[in-house]
Amino acid sequence: MKYLAILLLFVSTGLIAQHDFDALIKPRITCEDVQYNAYQLLPQYYYQEKYDSISFFLEYWENKCGPGEANFRAKTLLTIQRGTFRDQVLTPQDYRLLTNYKEFIEWKHKVDSTYDNPLEFYHSTFEDAGVAFRFDSFTASWAEKIYQEFNGEMTCDESAILSLYREMPDEFTRIVQSCPNSALHHYMQEEAEAERNALYGNMALINGIWIPNGDASVLGVHPTLGILFGLQKRRWLFDLTLMFRYVKARNTYQVMFDDQLYNTDHFFGGYVGLDVNYQFANIGKHRVYALSGIAYDGFDSLNDEDDDDFTKSINSLNLNLGVGFKWMVSDNLYIGTEWRYNFVDYDNPGGTDLTGNTQSIRILIGGLSKKQDRRYWY
Repeated sequence: MKYLAILLLFVSTGLIAQHDFDALIKPRITCEDVQYNAYQLLPQYYYQEKYDSISFFLEYWENKCGPGEANFRAKTLLTIQRGTFRDQVLTPQDYRLLTNYKEFIEWKHKVDSTYDNPLEFYHSTFEDAGVAFRFDSFTASWAEKIYQEFNGEMTCDESAILSLYREMPDEFTRIVQSCPNSALHHYMQEEAEAERNALYGNMALINGIWIPNGDASVLGVHPTLGILFGLQKRRWLFDLTLMFRYVKARNTYQVMFDDQLYNTDHFFGGYVGLDVNYQFANIGKHRVYALSGIAYDGFDSLNDEDDDDFTKSINSLNLNLGVGFKWMVSDNLYIGTEWRYNFVDYDNPGGTDLTGNTQSIRILIGGLSKKQDRRYWY
């Protein structure tokens, strides 16, 4: 038995030796591998003036990873340097890659001016920020060299693109806007039109006061809390608004319930309405709106927590008009104020006369949002 075990050990060892599994395992080259090496190889080829090698590697990179911003950037710089860029037609996808990079550079400039140590922030955001940003510095230097060599002999599109790749996004915008016959200007106009026609979601928290007039003033002023959800299309806003009014009535008033008259100061109001607003002025970061709405409006005048049947609500249709102002803190966040005059008819038969319309002042803190294309910087 002992000799049999020794024999099996030698046989198995011999079989393993006959099969070199390491040689059979083939490495799999991923897109990430190619891109990581591209960031390092392309600068080497450039400084060695191996432009054909750059061209071949860019094609290999695109085959492995598909179209991407960094690949397009290097390819575009190479074609401008070779004088063949003007022979190609810029596509909407090309324009999107350019604007993606523009947004990235604007973001990077903002980070650089905000953080004491931006590199630490970059490393927390990107897996290998150093390699990627060294490639950005290389393409910026490349673009600067081309700009210095060809300045005055470039088309508007070439000049704008070089400004962008020199990390001057404002100059890119200025050049594109000043060249109405360029391809980039055409795409910028299309983008602006799409932006104007975009459908935005609107959501805001509401705080404010409700002020009854006429005989209804016996109820007193009440604070308001609420929320709105809606959509904005160009200058039109359509919002569903939910609000609550609270705090006891300022004065005691009378209501009739089950043929009996009660004195009460109870008040808990509500508003559910559709608001239709139109933006008629746009001044810098300020927006001015004409407001209108239709709502179901009312309040509880009797309520007993121990008796669910002992409750009375006084309700009315609410038609309202007003004016509103918004200050856009950013492209999406706003602070607004609204004044509305509400036409209501609180019918309280047998009780205190509550005729009279109301006014409402709303303070809004909200945001506008739209569906964004998912963008990749690298």
